[in-house]
Amino acid sequence: MKKSIIVVLFALTVGASVAQQGAAEATNVLSGGSAPEILTAHFSNGILQFAFKESADLPVTVDLYSPLGVKIKTVYQGAVAGGIIISAEIGHLDKGIYFLQVLSGNNSHVRRFSVTK
Repeated sequence: MKKSIIVVLFALTVGASVAQQGAAEATNVLSGGSAPEILTAHFSNGILQFAFKESADLPVTVDLYSPLGVKIKTVYQGAVAGGIIISAEIGHLDKGIYFLQVLSGNNSHVRRFSVTK
């Protein structure tokens, strides 16, 4: 019973995230802007490293979310230059799929990455 509840909650969380992403993309089309997209994300030994595809005109906030969609922490706030690798000390993460949400102005972008042991 508990496993099915967790699966349903995860599906609802991911579904909400996908719906939010779709709404953000619609907003991007209307506003002519977008949040910069994360090109790559890698986690090892408590350090999360990620890089953006392109630079951004507005400052960005990058939040880390658990496999269940719970915000763990803000891992970066500031300006973005394309291709520059950003490192953030996260500590221990259990095995699973995590999400990075990039917020810039009224726009957002979500990138998932997995942690394997």
